[in-house]
Amino acid sequence: MVTCSQGVPSNNTLVSCHTPFNTTAFINFLKDFTRIECLAFKFLGALGHAIPWALVHEASLLSRLRHLEVDGFYLYREPDHVGMMPARRSLRGSLTSFAYRKGDFRSALALSSEQPAIETAVQALHDTLERLVLPTESAPVQLISSLPWPHLREFYLNGARWTDPNASPLTLFVGMSRLRVLVLDLIDDPNCETAPPVWPHHISMSKSFPWPELERISISNPTPSDQVYAHLPQTLRSLSLRPYPHHCVALWKKRKFTYTLRHDDPRLHSPLPSAETVQRILDSCSSITGLRELSLEYRADGTEQEMFRTAIDKFPHLRTLEVHRYRDTSRHEGTPDFVSTYPAAYPDS
Repeated sequence: MVTCSQGVPSNNTLVSCHTPFNTTAFINFLKDFTRIECLAFKFLGALGHAIPWALVHEASLLSRLRHLEVDGFYLYREPDHVGMMPARRSLRGSLTSFAYRKGDFRSALALSSEQPAIETAVQALHDTLERLVLPTESAPVQLISSLPWPHLREFYLNGARWTDPNASPLTLFVGMSRLRVLVLDLIDDPNCETAPPVWPHHISMSKSFPWPELERISISNPTPSDQVYAHLPQTLRSLSLRPYPHHCVALWKKRKFTYTLRHDDPRLHSPLPSAETVQRILDSCSSITGLRELSLEYRADGTEQEMFRTAIDKFPHLRTLEVHRYRDTSRHEGTPDFVSTYPAAYPDS
């Protein structure tokens, strides 16, 4: 099924396919849509088909295209017709948004052909991109960290935490000085007691915060030892402290995929912080008094009153509080007591 529109100003094309692409036919089809600004390839079904690099390359040549998204497909670079070296085509460089999404519980986390394709995109687009969305398993983290990102405003990483290079986000993404949104939905090794911090202890507290314009940050598997909370800028308006995958999703998938995923698959483990742990994190947030949105996911204990009191004291302008509360796992297997999102009852000032 293919649906297209060229409305102004929200020009877009949406492609939904259940079968592999006829690349040549689709490229010819795209050439008739010269005013497209947004192009999304979305697969409605289990991840399995792939989009050839030739199609992505030709699509990027559309003169007005600014937003390109690949959702549910594998992305790969095919060999040249002459010889078998990888195709050396590069993107146009006029795109401001590039998103490559794959489901969290896909059977193949990454294909060997994916990273060359993503590397090509990153090298071609780092000077123009304002928004970048990538799965960690195929993201060239070392390359990303080595490039300047003069216009990047939003950066989303999703998937297993990288081990090469063995460095923190604070070190790796220091070249993204104009970031306003940073979402780190990272899956950690279930054998680790605590997740690696964004700002490790070996980095001096006197170091300046690398993202001074940050307005939203999401940190999965938060830990009080992370120094980042004490350095968050006054511009921050949204803070999310939720494990990844979200605990309810991990529990559901553990039951659903009993026979298809190993019991030690990191995606089936979602460590819940206690209310005391969350309270300690909130207490270390010293400069984000202008916070408007706060999302919490935690295991109940006897310190919830102190946790919420800390939130009230620290964030007097809070307007939305999202709470995912689970009972003590010693009595229940992470059963959620309630999930709630509601406006915080604080006077506006």
